[in-house]
Amino acid sequence: MAEQAVELGLDEREDVRARLAAARREILAQALLQHELKDATSEATLRARFEASKDTLARQQIHVRHIIVRLAADADAATRRRARDRANVLYARIIGGEDFELVAREASQGEAGAAHTADMGIIQEGQVHPSFFEAAAALEKDELSKPFETPYGIHVVQALAPVETVSPSFDEVRGRLAADARSEAENRLMSDLETRIPVKRFPEAMPPSDAGTHGDGVSGGGED
Repeated sequence: MAEQAVELGLDEREDVRARLAAARREILAQALLQHELKDATSEATLRARFEASKDTLARQQIHVRHIIVRLAADADAATRRRARDRANVLYARIIGGEDFELVAREASQGEAGAAHTADMGIIQEGQVHPSFFEAAAALEKDELSKPFETPYGIHVVQALAPVETVSPSFDEVRGRLAADARSEAENRLMSDLETRIPVKRFPEAMPPSDAGTHGDGVSGGGED
């Protein structure tokens, strides 16, 4: 089909030539990126980056179980009061010696998922809402929190193990390290190119902000 298009002279049409030129520029840009950034994501570079950032990659984690009284963010004062009262009753039952799992199971009746378990397993910093993790991480082993609120509802949490700090393995964070390294290297490359290669812009040639955007998120026209 391409050969036939050439035989028909379609490659000389102005609109086709413009599209071919745009495709050529895109291919060349990607080739440059691959050429210039290959060292940024090499195995040796990523491992060096991993060793240098171990402290910042470390995360706290804790094993907890919890009960939630769900509460919409836009709940009115009366609904909030009822939710707090219910959470306080559940808290008092556990403090009074009732089994946590039993209270949690009863509290969840009527909610989706009949096979309820209060055990959340091990949660890491960043996996749950910050206010939830902060409250959980403040607990000693077997300690029960007082009811506290997050955007998802009112919680009663018990720590099943003490909080600990863990560092991920290289393989666990390799993708993240590579993405960060590539982004930084690409920004440096673009900054360098912009200082060396003049770009003339034609604002009057730019399409309206709600039109002319291609699938790759780049607006057409406006530069040479």
